[in-house]
Amino acid sequence: MKEGLMHIVKEDKKKLLFLAVLMAAAVLLLLYGSGGERKELIEEEPVSADSPGFDGAAVEAALAEVLSRIDGAGEVSVVISWQDDGRKVYAYHEETTNQRREDGIAEETRKNELVLAEGGDVPVVSLRERPEAEGVLVVADGAGSDVVREKLLEAAAVYLDIGRNRVEIAAGSGE
Repeated sequence: MKEGLMHIVKEDKKKLLFLAVLMAAAVLLLLYGSGGERKELIEEEPVSADSPGFDGAAVEAALAEVLSRIDGAGEVSVVISWQDDGRKVYAYHEETTNQRREDGIAEETRKNELVLAEGGDVPVVSLRERPEAEGVLVVADGAGSDVVREKLLEAAAVYLDIGRNRVEIAAGSGE
């Protein structure tokens, strides 16, 4: 069996070499073949937790709504403290031009332009990320039960993508 495979590889060595060269050329074209095309670049700028586009109160309300659906949770209130300011990413266009000079030397020219919204004064934000939650306090009527408390803890940690050690669950006065 092993000899049969080696025989096939030896016969098709030229074909395999051709395919390898072809694949390498395709990868190079994908990586470096921008000639004259526009690419979007990004530039980051901090976003404060209370800036337009981020609504911490809405995140708290949404989490409270989700947690209140847990069986036995009862009425739920949520307060989140935010660790950082998040970021927003501005849209840029990069135009690359490749030219050959008379002496045969290739030149590449790059031009970056910030994309502005209609009217031309406001840059276009291509991505806005929510700040990272530093900690969360969940007050729930049903949190006196260990089972409910554990479900609330896990759900809040997963919802905010934070460690369980950053979540505090307290029993409300409704019990």
